[in-house]
Amino acid sequence: MFKFRNWMKWTSLALITALLVGLVGVAVPVNAQGGGGVRMQRGSGIVFRALMQATVKVTQLDRTEILRQWLDDKTLAQIITAKGAAVDAVKAEAISQATALIEQAVTRGRLTRTQADEMIAGLDAQITAMLNTTYEQARQTISTQMATLGVELALFKSTLDATGLTRQELYQQLSAEGATFASVITANGAAVADVKAAAKTLITERLTAAVSSGKITQAAADELLATLDQALDSAINSGLPEGFRQIGGKAGNVVDRVYQNVAVGALVAETASQSKLTQRQLLVQLSAGKTLAEIATAHAADPAAIVSAVVSKVTTAITTRVTNGQLSQEQADQILNGLAARLTETMNQQNPLQGRDGRRGRFGRN
Repeated sequence: MFKFRNWMKWTSLALITALLVGLVGVAVPVNAQGGGGVRMQRGSGIVFRALMQATVKVTQLDRTEILRQWLDDKTLAQIITAKGAAVDAVKAEAISQATALIEQAVTRGRLTRTQADEMIAGLDAQITAMLNTTYEQARQTISTQMATLGVELALFKSTLDATGLTRQELYQQLSAEGATFASVITANGAAVADVKAAAKTLITERLTAAVSSGKITQAAADELLATLDQALDSAINSGLPEGFRQIGGKAGNVVDRVYQNVAVGALVAETASQSKLTQRQLLVQLSAGKTLAEIATAHAADPAAIVSAVVSKVTTAITTRVTNGQLSQEQADQILNGLAARLTETMNQQNPLQGRDGRRGRFGRN
């Protein structure tokens, strides 16, 4: 299956930054040597958190130092070995801690027994892969998956427009056994070629806008466009992917996800910019327990000015999503009403890439 590797320019800052501080899933190679493709695995956030705790315990390095070295593109295995510790000891400790965390998740209703058993059975292979994954491999995997999701979302919107289905109806039909975008489009009286053309136009327009705003170069856009037909063909002949179920199509708290991915991502980026820090430097300080406001103040930046700038950027981004059919006006209003106050709260919150209750979610209701 086409991997969309040329689409890695499209990515979500919030997901990548969350990845770096171990708050959401970690992308890992399918095998320990980094070959054979990459994937996101269920509960990777739990497993990576356990692995970080085990690495701290066995090596006696603090979390900030471990993250700094990982951001410099060393693997955890290399960091552990350089400290004179045994990788196998870290692995055994990580499996023990991950198992305990998974069982806690079952008790709290966040995982089913079946899901937990599947995760526990795969811990050895998953932790081995994480130990041998560099920051750059993880970043590229997230970029690839978000690029793939961008194609799927454009196709989803174009299918909605062509078939007249509601979002929930389309999601349900794509979730059926053996269903593909092509079969659903045809079954609802629309033409696959027309939907593909509409999706291609939508993506092309977004790339053009990205070039105009300086987010990507024309050469990068041309490279992406060169493989667009292949990417769309692959997506059209596939069903609803797992990444879309988790991020875009699954019934759940859309408002919260958009706030985390758009607003919090913009807040992190703006704080780094006005504080004259690289994003890596900012992430290291966040992982040490500092808030965005504390980091900004320590570097002569004004938290209020940061919030003001982000309100403007997020308002534009959310309005564009409504125009493109990615959000309803009601959902947009939930995000934008009182946005400055919520951003100020996030500025003063530890681990801002998590939700208010310490997990992603719980921001508002769909």
